[in-house]
Amino acid sequence: MSQQIDFVSDFETFRAALEQVGRRHPLSLSATRALFDYLKTGEYAANWQGFDAVELCCAWTEYNDATEAATENGWEKYKGESKKYNEAQALTWLRERADVIVFKGGVIITSYSF
Repeated sequence: MSQQIDFVSDFETFRAALEQVGRRHPLSLSATRALFDYLKTGEYAANWQGFDAVELCCAWTEYNDATEAATENGWEKYKGESKKYNEAQALTWLRERADVIVFKGGVIITSYSF
């Protein structure tokens, strides 16, 4: 069931709307904040009249880092390379295939891209 939410200007309203979907929102508080900030800026800001809370909850997936996200979606680590190198390569790979938000504590990516 779709739940269209009108434009929200503050984070607490956004967070509460996602939690009212009827199940616990699958993103951490930090990831939810990063998503809110992402949607309020850039290309999304001009067109953001509202959102479907269910669709939004399903569209984004949180990971501990880019390497984990890329690996779970088909990317292979460079053996013998440093963690920092693999993280940078994974992030580049992800950005070629999905919307990616990096935040302190991890990354969130659009799930529908893979």
